[in-house]
Parts: sequence; structure tokens; C-alpha cells
Amino acid sequence: KVLRNKHRRLPIESRGLGKVSCREHPGTKLEFYCLTDNVCICVRCIAHVDASGGAHADHDIASISEQLPAMKDNISKLRPDLDAHTHCLNLALQQSYAVLKEIKDNGIKVMGDIHSTFRQLHRNLQMREEQLLQEAHGVLSSQAEALLDSRHLLRC
Repeated sequence: KVLRNKHRRLPIESRGLGKVSCREHPGTKLEFYCLTDNVCICVRCIAHVDASGGAHADHDIASISEQLPAMKDNISKLRPDLDAHTHCLNLALQQSYAVLKEIKDNGIKVMGDIHSTFRQLHRNLQMREEQLLQEAHGVLSSQAEALLDSRHLLRC
């Protein structure tokens, strides 16, 4: 039964809904359901027009207890879709974790490859350095010997 702009209080015959306070009017119990906005509201939401634009005075209103069976029915109808979406999201999450693990594993492998490659490059550079130093030493030694030999020629 839909009430239009009526300000009478209706009893709540539901599980603790009367203990829930209105977001717009803290301390005021939620007792009505705005059919226009699909939201639970209190008596002050119906009676007061405020600057926030949250007034429901011109909306179709029903008591929560009257709407509860329809809400439960809607929830029951939506449950399979929700379960299917939840299942899909869980699969996507598992796939995301698998991809993340693969990325981490690949990152560790790439870092190991880089480290190994640079170690090998370092060894190669050290060997080349030693080779060049030996060649330079050989060239310097032969030039020094040639210089000493030419010095003997100059004494004559």
C-alpha cells in the first residue's frame, strides 16, 4: 500500500529496523521507504524541506514494514545474479593473483639474468684489461729494450 504525502506513523514489524537512525536526521528512526528514491527515510525526511534537497515530501512513500516483503522478494530474485557476479569476480581475482605471481617470478628471473650477465661482462672486462695490460707491458718492455740497444749504438 503506497501512502502519498501522509504524515501518520506506522508501526515497524521487522527485525531491528526501528533501531537504525536516519543519515540525514541522526537519532530519528527509519520507519518509511521512499519509493521514488528507493531509500529508507524517517518522518522528518517526509515533513521537512531542507537546503540539502533531501526532502521527500512530494514522493511516493510506504512504511518499511509494508515494503519489507517486496524488498525480500527483490533480494531473492537478485541473489542468483549477485552470486554469479561474485563468482566471476572471485575468478577474476584469482586470475589477477596468478598474473601478479607470474609478474613477480618473471621480475625475479630478469633481475637474476641481469645480475648474471653483468657478472659475466665484469669478468670479460677484467680478462680484457689484464690482456691489454700485458700487451702494453710487452710493448713498453720491447721499446725499453730497443731504447737500450740504441743507446749502445750512440756510444760508439
